[in-house]
Amino acid sequence: MAPSNTSIILCSGAWHNEHHIKPAVPALEKAGYSVIPRPLASALSKGGWDEDVAAFESAIKTELDKGQNVALILHSAAGPPGCEAVNNILSSRGAAQSSKIVELIFVASFIRDDERDAITANLFESGFLRLGTGSDEGTLFAENGHRAFFNDMSVADAAPYIDGLGAQTAYASLGVTSEKWKEVSLTYMLCGQDNVAKPDVQEWVAKNHGMDVVRINAAHDPYVSQPEEFARLVDQILSA
Repeated sequence: MAPSNTSIILCSGAWHNEHHIKPAVPALEKAGYSVIPRPLASALSKGGWDEDVAAFESAIKTELDKGQNVALILHSAAGPPGCEAVNNILSSRGAAQSSKIVELIFVASFIRDDERDAITANLFESGFLRLGTGSDEGTLFAENGHRAFFNDMSVADAAPYIDGLGAQTAYASLGVTSEKWKEVSLTYMLCGQDNVAKPDVQEWVAKNHGMDVVRINAAHDPYVSQPEEFARLVDQILSA
């Protein structure tokens, strides 16, 4: 497929915002793609599960209505709402438009509750997660940001991205209602230095869903720390 006919919707994970997505945009645009940054609404204090699904669904519809092919990059906690958004699109649009969702790329991500639980347990054990109390009940806070997310960067280079980590609204449960999303081509980008989603957990998630695997020797946020290599791998996936 021609990059100029393909829009990449880059969906960042928990605690992240558009500032974290920006480093990868020039490299992906240089390869010829249109890039739509789409952080989680729940990471921006703008809602929860329903708002996350709706935001991703709206972004997909906008690009399909332009006649574009669409590839979704679903980082970490963006996996489940991204899958549900695709479920909704595939259920509501005709086959011709549905076929234009050409790839789902999961980056250090998860889909099922048990997969999320394995990653969450590691976050607690590693001192990367703090639960809000009192007026902050239902909110998750990231701790030790450098060691958690950006351990393949210097502290100085990572500092703006650590400072940019926000409060995350927790999901009570993951509402992925079907596996219709598996009708789309699936690839898992496994991050080999990830301290959040350990590589063996990532392997397990990819195997659970029969995904092709590509590997990047990066921490949890390869689009921040290694944007050129990240873009190269994305282009490789979409050009296959």
